[in-house]
Amino acid sequence: MMDHVIESIFKPQKVAVLMLLPECNMTCDFCVIEETFEAISYLDAIELIQDLKKNNYDTLILGGGEPTLWPHDVFKLAEFAKSLGFFVQIGTNATKLPEGFETSPYIDRWILPLESVNFDLHNDIRHFKNRHHQIMLTVLEKLKNENKSIIVSTVVTQKNKDELVLLMDFLKKYQLDGGNIYAWNVYKLLPWGRSGEKNYKELYLEDQIFEDLIAQLKKNVNPLKLTVRRNMYGSDRVDFFSSAHGLVKKMPKKNL
Repeated sequence: MMDHVIESIFKPQKVAVLMLLPECNMTCDFCVIEETFEAISYLDAIELIQDLKKNNYDTLILGGGEPTLWPHDVFKLAEFAKSLGFFVQIGTNATKLPEGFETSPYIDRWILPLESVNFDLHNDIRHFKNRHHQIMLTVLEKLKNENKSIIVSTVVTQKNKDELVLLMDFLKKYQLDGGNIYAWNVYKLLPWGRSGEKNYKELYLEDQIFEDLIAQLKKNVNPLKLTVRRNMYGSDRVDFFSSAHGLVKKMPKKNL
């Protein structure tokens, strides 16, 4: 019995990210999304989720592009995935969430971007009518009131590197005030995608500077869980799936 318990605790998760569509209603400075895939049909999404379950994936992340722009109802798809026993997460910029989103029983965890506590700086990195920062604060508060699990994602660049400690302090206070932050994911800038490639030289940080910043954060990050993502497309624990020319495939790993 004890061996079974130990095995279940340490069993690695199989995480699948379903890239529902490439389109987004924002133009972030470091966007890594490629225009090499298309919006997946509802039927193909259902069949893929069924296949993932048969192949022992247990966590499904609904992503994009912006998944709430997917024309086939992302929350209905989440409900289907939940019915099969998936732990369902959604990575969203939160600009198109429906009324009452925070009470949805079909989303187990929300993955949300926040680049700085500074209103102007965040909005200078993530562009949405100069009000994305306020949208994020409102969404975070609503999720806190419902005790919903969240991951906060931050991409480290030349623009926000000096603001990371302030952001960490904000997230720590959010957590201590009743927020439910599962992890703070800190990402290294990648030279790919519709914005990441063209803005890489301007936003790039040398590897050692990035690692020094991470070391500084780790000294005082408690009670937060800090997760460093140096290359999200190279993970051996996470697989990405998308549709192109009517075919749904696992996307190849990408190495720096």
